[in-house]
Amino acid sequence: MNARRLPRGRPGRSSFVSSVAQIIAIQDPVPVNLIRCEVFLRLASLAALLVACSTNRPSSAPSIKSVCKDGPLSACPRDSRLLFRVNGLSGKFFLSAYLENAETHEQSWLAPSADDDPMIVQLHPGEQVLSRSVPLSILNKGNFQVHALLTSEPVSRRDILAGKAVSTVADTSSLTVTRPSAPQ
Repeated sequence: MNARRLPRGRPGRSSFVSSVAQIIAIQDPVPVNLIRCEVFLRLASLAALLVACSTNRPSSAPSIKSVCKDGPLSACPRDSRLLFRVNGLSGKFFLSAYLENAETHEQSWLAPSADDDPMIVQLHPGEQVLSRSVPLSILNKGNFQVHALLTSEPVSRRDILAGKAVSTVADTSSLTVTRPSAPQ
């Protein structure tokens, strides 16, 4: 048998190209199916890796995100609604959320109410959008900071503003409210 050895590149490094080159370089005839098998196995392992690293999967880390129903947060129409997307939590939680005008620092509260009545949300495993939303028609056009947090116990507005609320998960997002979308 007169097979020659090919250099393998850097020690400890395996490469798809060098593997195929080694198979092809062997002087004895190699069945084409063997090459196809090697290529298929390498592509299948790459596909499995890409699926495992997909950014579209729900995250295992708990999160809450503010989202605009009819556009991006950077240009949310005034006739739209502000929604909250939650992921990675299950059980009973309390939602606290308010908008802060970037210029005047005036706060518009969604929850808790003025009487500090808590807003209970029942969460299920996986990603979901909370049924409670904010109609942006109550706001003037402008820039806002959206503060949202979920806690395991009810908290008051005063505790939130004083930084005494211990949140399970929190998020602050920038929101720009624009003119209403054009009628269709």
